Amino acid sequence: MPVLDGNYLVGRVVETNYLSSRVLLLNDLNSRIPVTIDKTAVQAILTGRGELKPYLEYLPDGYIPSDELIIFTSGKDGIFTQGVPIGKTKVLNEKVQIKLLSDPNQLSY
Repeated sequence: MPVLDGNYLVGRVVETNYLSSRVLLLNDLNSRIPVTIDKTAVQAILTGRGELKPYLEYLPDGYIPSDELIIFTSGKDGIFTQGVPIGKTKVLNEKVQIKLLSDPNQLSY
């Protein structure tokens, strides 16, 4: 089940208990979700690294990334619906980093 902060994806529920649930955040080391890059409709995998900003992996050969493109869920995993906004791209040393639209350090119930 997806976890949203307003209209932005922050993670997914991985375990539920009687009084609480455990959420796997997008920037968690174990998080990997299929995404679509805005305008180009290029598919990739958003991979958490345990840092504030996750990265894109498995981009197509020959793809030239650029800054400020919006990343959306692709819906290919069957967990998330298609088109939920996640973040914006930032290219650093040929790697595509994602600045999340919702700060995972500022979440509340």
